[in-house]
Amino acid sequence: MDQSYNVNEAAKVVGVTPSTIKKYYLMFEKDGYKFRRTTQGQLSFTINDVVLFKNLIQMKNEPGVVVSKAVKQLLKEKGIHNPIDIEAYFKPLITELREGVLEHKLLLEKQQKKLNMIEQQNKLILQLITKEQRNNHKPAVDNKDHKPVVSLKEKELNLSITLK
Repeated sequence: MDQSYNVNEAAKVVGVTPSTIKKYYLMFEKDGYKFRRTTQGQLSFTINDVVLFKNLIQMKNEPGVVVSKAVKQLLKEKGIHNPIDIEAYFKPLITELREGVLEHKLLLEKQQKKLNMIEQQNKLILQLITKEQRNNHKPAVDNKDHKPVVSLKEKELNLSITLK
């Protein structure tokens, strides 16, 4: 297992006070770096973390370099970006996704309107079919005396035949 250091041990190895290590680790975490913690929630620094602190001290001792800029530079070198930078990176993608979702929503609304219209047409067609079926299934006999019902056209046809 890798060697781990608590705050006091890391401060001793780096050559600073425990409060300085606490100040530095908070600055790193603010900019997106995550340090390990024990199951009890105590900080546990790796040898790489200790080296990171040493590099920070070297860098901040250069003329014109402040600790916050040194932290950002070290994290950039390690490939760790500030969460704000990640948000800026993903913002155009999120915007594009939102626009796509809006387009799909509008298409779905149009399709739903068309579907509703088709359903109304289908109901009307079913009503017409049902009505036509009822008309075609009238009984062939008169209910009163059970005699065949002869249409007016049939009577006219018979009359014209007899007249000829």
